[in-house]
Formats: sequence, structure tokens, C-alpha cells
Amino acid sequence: MQAEAQRADQPGEQDVNLPSLLDLAAADPLCRALRERLLAAVPIHVTGSRVERVSTSCIQVLLAAAADARAHRLAFRLRDPSPALADALADLGVTPELSLSRRAV
Repeated sequence: MQAEAQRADQPGEQDVNLPSLLDLAAADPLCRALRERLLAAVPIHVTGSRVERVSTSCIQVLLAAAADARAHRLAFRLRDPSPALADALADLGVTPELSLSRRAV
């Protein structure tokens, strides 16, 4: 499965919706989707609510995109991380590097 773009809250924004399986095969499509957002110089909003399994390679892609966004003064936000994604980020100690937001239930 590939990361999908979907309309977000503001005009010109799109969420990058992470698939349920973020394995090595998903890293390249995710990188391309995030790079397109960076090149368009628009805020990057990633939705992680569907993630059931995640590899370190995809977390590295997310971290690199967040760092690039900061360097270009663009917003990067990881919205609604699933428990699996949140746990993986915490296990690697990288949660502070990503701006996480969760929807109120």
C-alpha cells in the first residue's frame, strides 16, 4: 500500500495518509509523497491512524521529512498516530522529533 494524499483543513493542504503496513516496501512511496509536499513548500500533515505495523526505515523517512520541513520553515505534523506507530516512535526515542497531535475522542 502506498501513502495517499487527501484533503486537509486548509486550502492547498493535503494529508499524507499512512497505510496500515509501513514496511521497507512502503518507505520509497512515502518518501516520494513527502518530498512532493516539501517541494511544493506547503505544510505537511501526516495521518497515522491506520498504521498497524511500522519499520524503522519508514520512521527514518518521517524524521528526515520533519527535519527538512523545519529547515524550510514549513509545518510538519503527525496526526492521530495509531498505538502501534506511537509505540514504535517511543521505543526508538524519537517522539519529541515529530509534532504529534491526537484527535479528542
